[in-house]
Amino acid sequence: MNREYPDRPFIGVGAIIVEDGRVLLVKR
Repeated sequence: MNREYPDRPFIGVGAIIVEDGRVLLVKR
């Protein structure tokens, strides 16, 4: 988990990552 992303964008992107699951590794 990189802290480079702020809290606001992280929430939006986090939702997509949780749904795909694989995106988390790519966006890591």
